[in-house]
Amino acid sequence: MTLDLSADDVLWSLDASWVLLPRRPGAGVLRRQAQAFGATHYGTIDKSPCLVGFFSFPANRARRRVNPLAPALATAFGPAVYAEIVLENGAIWIVATDKAGRLQTGTDRIIGSADLEAFRRRFSEADFPDRRTIGGEELDQLIATLPPLAVRLHEATLRGAWKPVAAGLATLVLFGAGYHAWTVHQQHVAEAERLQKIRLAQSLAAHSRHVDAPIPPSAWVASCLDTAMAQPLFHGGWIQTAWSCSGNTLTLHWARDGGTLQDAPDGRIGNNGNQDTQVLPLSFDHERRAEAGKDDGFRRLVSTLQAMGIQPQIAEASAGNPAGAVRGRSLSWQFPTDPRTFVWDTIPGLVIQAIGHENHLDTGNYGGAGGDAFYAMSATIEHGSAGNQPR
Repeated sequence: MTLDLSADDVLWSLDASWVLLPRRPGAGVLRRQAQAFGATHYGTIDKSPCLVGFFSFPANRARRRVNPLAPALATAFGPAVYAEIVLENGAIWIVATDKAGRLQTGTDRIIGSADLEAFRRRFSEADFPDRRTIGGEELDQLIATLPPLAVRLHEATLRGAWKPVAAGLATLVLFGAGYHAWTVHQQHVAEAERLQKIRLAQSLAAHSRHVDAPIPPSAWVASCLDTAMAQPLFHGGWIQTAWSCSGNTLTLHWARDGGTLQDAPDGRIGNNGNQDTQVLPLSFDHERRAEAGKDDGFRRLVSTLQAMGIQPQIAEASAGNPAGAVRGRSLSWQFPTDPRTFVWDTIPGLVIQAIGHENHLDTGNYGGAGGDAFYAMSATIEHGSAGNQPR
C-alpha cells in the first residue's frame, strides 16, 4: 500500500512499484500491468526512457496527482547507490539507483528489519558500491532540497472514465428535458458508442500488429528482468523463493512463512496450501535493436560465453516455425550477472527460451542457501534466422 510522508507542506508518496521502459507504452498496456501488480493507479515520468510507477491507494485516498519521493531522491543520489532509510516507526525504506542514476526497479520498498538481509543480498555491494544508511534528520534535510514531481495519476481500470457519462444521465433522469431531448441524447450516445467501437477496433488491430512483431532477444531479457525485479520478495507472510520467464509470462514461486492462504498472492496453490505459483504477463517494447552480425550465431554465442569463463551445455534441437521444423542447436548456461548487461541482439539466430533465478530465501531462514547471483538461461540458435524472439 502506498504511504504518505508530509514535509514542508508537500505530501510525498512512498512504497510504489517501478518499471523502466525504453519509451512510454500505450494506456491499455499500462492498465494491464497495473492490474497485474495489484495497483489502483499508475503514473509515468519522462518519455524515453519512461519510468512507470504503480501505486495502491485505498478508496478514500484516491487522487489525481502524486509526488513520488523515491525518483526524486534517486536524482539527488547519483549512480549505483543503495540506501537504507530508517523511518520514524522503525521501518526501513529501501531506495537504490542504477548505473545511470535512475531509480532501480525493485526498490522504493518499505520493509521490516527481518527482511533487510535479503534486500542487501539482492542489491549487492558489487553492483551498488555506494552504501548509505540515512536517519530521519538527514532525510528531512534531503527532502528540503527536492522539488515536487507532481506525477499525474491514471486509474488501473476504465471505471473513472464513465463518471461524467453517469452524471449526465442522472441529470437528465432527475430533471428531465422532455422526451425529444432524451431521444436526441440517446442518438448522440449511440453515435459516440459507434465511433468508440471503430477507434477500439483500430487500436486492437494496431496492437495486434505490434504483438505479432518479432521480439529481439535483448528486449525479451529486459522485459523479463524488469518485471521480475519489480516484484516484492515478501507478501503477507509469504516468501518469493524463485522466479522464471518463458514465452510471454513471468512465473513467481512463493512459500508460506507465517501467513495463511488468505494472504497468498493470486496464483495456483500446492503442497497442501503451503506453496503458491503466480503467473504475470510480460510487456514488450522493441522498436530499437542492435544489428546482428552476419557470421555463425552459434559460434559467436559459444565463443562469447567461453571468453566470460562460462561453459554452456549444448544439444541439437528442432525449433518449430509456421513453415515446419527448422534444425538448430539448443544451449543452456549459468550467467553470473544481470543478463540485461549483455546485448543479445548481436547474436544471429538467437532465441532465448527461458531465464530462471533462485532468490535463496527459505521459510524461517532468510540467510539463504548460498546467495549466488547466477541466472539459469536456455536458448536455441536457428539457422537462417535474424535472431528475433517468436511470439
